[in-house]
Amino acid sequence: MANTRPGVGLRDRVKRDIMFDLGYPVVKLEVIEPWIDNAIDRALAEFSRWTPQSEEWTTFMSVPNISRYSVPDDFLFVRNVVYTPRMNSSYILQAWAGNWGVWFDWVRTIALTDFVITEMYLKMSERTLGLNGTWTFSHPYLYLYPTPREVVPVFVKYTRYADEGNADIREEGWVRDYALAVVKIRLGRARSKYSSLPGPRGDVQMDGSTLVEEGKADLERLVDVLRQEHEEPLGFYVG
Repeated sequence: MANTRPGVGLRDRVKRDIMFDLGYPVVKLEVIEPWIDNAIDRALAEFSRWTPQSEEWTTFMSVPNISRYSVPDDFLFVRNVVYTPRMNSSYILQAWAGNWGVWFDWVRTIALTDFVITEMYLKMSERTLGLNGTWTFSHPYLYLYPTPREVVPVFVKYTRYADEGNADIREEGWVRDYALAVVKIRLGRARSKYSSLPGPRGDVQMDGSTLVEEGKADLERLVDVLRQEHEEPLGFYVG
């Protein structure tokens, strides 16, 4: 972790360093603060894709006949979902035998002492028919299968995007360099719209194309650093 000053957060430090690295205040910069904020957000998101973050649990209640649910913007991955559809016995037996009336009479008259056997049969039917709760995640949506038929609790284990207050960020320098590279590309593209600008001692040549090339090379190098450490970015999970 880079050296820090008391009371100065990561975002403020990175903003200051980016401006200084680009030559401020000696050089006039065509940079606005939202550019830098967005560049830092991109750096944190890319860092999160390659570096494991802390996992948390949350819960919500399903909505009958709805299978797709939006997740918060800061969700990076969904690791696991605990979801048990409350399929009633008659529904499962109907799907199994295709004759609801016959099976309902059988279940109604069965001896109470055979309850355990009945439960085992129902669980086997659920597995056979694929009625156990499953899920997929494709940001920003979590999909539950089969579609809930009533209100049931859904427990979700997830990972957030890293942020400037996250203690799991181990390389502040990487975040700063990645954000700087993004700003270089944007500044370079803005300057590339003019080949030169008039000055008191003649035209001033703009370095737009140079900044763009430097920024792209820096991004590639920084991703290679994470690739060497982790081989592949963290993937999405399906349950």
